[in-house]
Amino acid sequence: MGTFAGGKAEAFQFLVGEGQMLKEFEDAVRGMKSGESKTFPLNFPADYHGKDVAGKQADFLVTVKKIEAAHLPEVNEALAKSLGIADATVEGLRADIKKNLEREVKFRLLARNKNAEGLGQ
Repeated sequence: MGTFAGGKAEAFQFLVGEGQMLKEFEDAVRGMKSGESKTFPLNFPADYHGKDVAGKQADFLVTVKKIEAAHLPEVNEALAKSLGIADATVEGLRADIKKNLEREVKFRLLARNKNAEGLGQ
């Protein structure tokens, strides 16, 4: 088949499991280690947005340059304390987040209303 438009990328980053890539592509790269290379065939769906490859098969050569993982902290008193919450409890953290969200909504509504007033004049 040769090369196709959009068929080559250098230093391309994506998150496995986010649906950014075709499932078959994600399945093929899952478990690869940093520095590892692998060639695998991939069947493009017939309704794929790239019409020149839709319904066709292509061989992909992938080299993993770097692997990063998101580490979400456990929501507990230690997290609340590390964030400088005065009441270093989970309840205190939730109350602080709620207060910040309410303040942000209030400011956005005020800004929107100001902009709307300016348009009406």
